[in-house]
Amino acid sequence: MDNKRYMRLAAVVLLAALGQGAMAQLNPLGSQYYNNQYIVNPAFAGEGRGLKVNAAYRKLWSGIPGSPLTQNVTVDYGLGKVGLGLNVNNESSGLLRQTRAVASYAYHLPLDSGRNHLSFGLSLGMMSQRVQEQEISGNPGDIAVGEYNGQRTYLDGDFGAAFVSGGLTVQASIPT
Repeated sequence: MDNKRYMRLAAVVLLAALGQGAMAQLNPLGSQYYNNQYIVNPAFAGEGRGLKVNAAYRKLWSGIPGSPLTQNVTVDYGLGKVGLGLNVNNESSGLLRQTRAVASYAYHLPLDSGRNHLSFGLSLGMMSQRVQEQEISGNPGDIAVGEYNGQRTYLDGDFGAAFVSGGLTVQASIPT
């Protein structure tokens, strides 16, 4: 290929990339994964040995009623090749509240006698989403509020995998 073709191909790829939608982080705690990777990837439950307890609290615009609030607690325990964990998250913003609790199982497969290993994790639990009726300034008997709050708590979970080699970590997580 000559330079003109490369330039055309690069222009087409650039235009195609610009036409794609971009999304910011949807999970407020997703930006905290560097402190606690178990928040976003169940493969990190029980990484290492022993008990780990982490908590996170975030309150935006504290002087404004209904401002976003995020709370999270994770507890995980490493038993050698197996890790167990519990991840509880509560978020509220305005009238909406979302509560999620999942238990996790992780398996850490050593690849050699050193620090290289491959981990797989699975989380399973419940998610509840509700409108806080006591905070409604309008008609609390609104049918839409009743229908939204009438939805059942549903099954929720995640799957994750991670390869760790010294200072290099390559990971992926699929929320369900």
